[in-house]
Order: sequence, then structure tokens, then C-alpha cells
Amino acid sequence: MLNNAPPEVVVAPPSLHAGFVLRGLQRRFNVGLQDGCLVNTFGAFTGEINPQMMKDFGIKAVIVGHSERRAGFGKQPGESNEVVAAKAKNAVNHGLQVIACIGESLETRQSGKTMEFLGKQLEAYASALSASDWQSVVIAYEPIWAIGTGKTATPQMAQQTHKEIREWLRQHVGEQQAKDDLFGGEDIDGFLVGGASLTEDFHAILKAAKAPKP
Repeated sequence: MLNNAPPEVVVAPPSLHAGFVLRGLQRRFNVGLQDGCLVNTFGAFTGEINPQMMKDFGIKAVIVGHSERRAGFGKQPGESNEVVAAKAKNAVNHGLQVIACIGESLETRQSGKTMEFLGKQLEAYASALSASDWQSVVIAYEPIWAIGTGKTATPQMAQQTHKEIREWLRQHVGEQQAKDDLFGGEDIDGFLVGGASLTEDFHAILKAAKAPKP
């Protein structure tokens, strides 16, 4: 998170590599996973990693609602807003920090319906989470239309969208819950970093995050 305190860093490797990362980082960063789970108990749920398993392994956080999960893989349907929100609730119930993603397509942005679309994603989270749950949740805005398209989300675009997201949270969830929001700018407190986290660029990002916030 970006403020005048040292930045909080969460690294989210593929699940099979989490153990290596936990040992290698030696508590310098928190470690999270790239997706949550709908299952909250032990049982016959082949292939699932439930939140209690994550906690037992030393995982501190989980990402839910990433654009790739929402889009789906291998011609399979993606996750609905309700499924994503249920994963968020399940993770919070087990004491995990949740990085809750939202984002819109290029078509949605060009049609001027960005906040209408994001509002539906936010509403699903708000319906699933209690007021106290939001203490363990941060919103990560993913401008899907700017990922791998050559189009750029300018600082002004990011700032305006986050201002609107923060206002939505203020009106529909509460003043306190509107406090933390991810990306970077006056209304933004952090970053959700993709490919750049695998290169030396990540060091520059961390250095920028450590700089005093005006």
C-alpha cells in the first residue's frame, strides 16, 4: 500500500511454487495465492485448496476476481460476480487478506458505461461482505482494455476511475471502507503488478512506493 509508511508487499506465485517463495523471502514480504476457493471445509473436493489449507501453509492473502478468472479458460465459462464475491467472503472468514479485482473491457469503456459495469462487480462484493469484512479487503482496479492491447491507462484515467470507485464505496459501503484502493495516484494507494513483478522493473516500482506521498 502507498502511504508514508513502508509499503506492504504481497507476492502471489503459482500455488505449487508458494512453498519455495515462502522460504526464499524469509518473511520480508507476505505471500498470497492467485485465486480463492468456494469450499470452506475439508472433504471430497478434489483439486481444491481451501482457505484453511492456505492459512496452515503460511499464506496471508488471496487474489479474487482477476480478469483472467472472470474471462474463463479453455472455452469454459468464466467466474460470475457472485462466485467471485463468495470466494472473497470465504477467504475473509478464514482470516486472509483479500485483493478483490474489478475491471472493464474496451467496449464498456468506449460506451461510457465504465462505472455501471464496475458498480455491478462492486455490488456483488458488497452483498457478500459485512462492514467488518471490508477491513480485510482492498479493491484492485484492472483496466482490462489496457492489458496487452497497446492502449495505455493514463494517470489521469486511473485517477478519475479510482475517484469514482472510492465514491461508490463511500456511498454504498461506508467512509472507512472507501479508504483503501489499489493502483497509484491521489485517490489510489497501491499497485497490482503483473509481468513487471518478474523483472528488475519491480525494484523501481518498490522504490517509487517508498517515496513520501505528498
